[in-house]
Amino acid sequence: MARGARLCLEPTAMTDDATLTTRRQDLDRLLADAARHQAEHLEITGYGIRELPETLFRIRSLRSLTIFEQHLDRLLERLFDLTQLEKLVVWTADLHNLPGAIKRLERLEHLIIYCGSYNRPPKDGIIRKEDVSFNRLPPEIGELCNLKVLDIKHTALRDLPDTFR
Repeated sequence: MARGARLCLEPTAMTDDATLTTRRQDLDRLLADAARHQAEHLEITGYGIRELPETLFRIRSLRSLTIFEQHLDRLLERLFDLTQLEKLVVWTADLHNLPGAIKRLERLEHLIIYCGSYNRPPKDGIIRKEDVSFNRLPPEIGELCNLKVLDIKHTALRDLPDTFR
């Protein structure tokens, strides 16, 4: 496997327990390979996860991480121990606010967060941006001296912290 890893499984129309188990096993294999080969780039897309797996946090070589998982609703503080990250992209339906631990990503140049993103839209419609949980940035975001791109869409965010101005 090259230093970048990408495996994308398209969500099926029917998501039963067996399908979810198979997708999670595929993700476990992907992450094990990425850790073994010290991947620098990783995309996690369409596995149906609700939280980031522990194995991800062992891939300390990651410079670029893209996550497109509609059921993921929070980024655990352990994610911000991946201090080599230069680019973090998160597409999900709804996301809680970022923890102040984001300041540990001192090399981060690109932070992209799109809420209202779905692998497969729900029957009851797409969440309105006013209803998205993400409504503030932590003041610690202003400590990211290398940040060049901050792209946040479809959230309830209305203002930037004073430390960012």
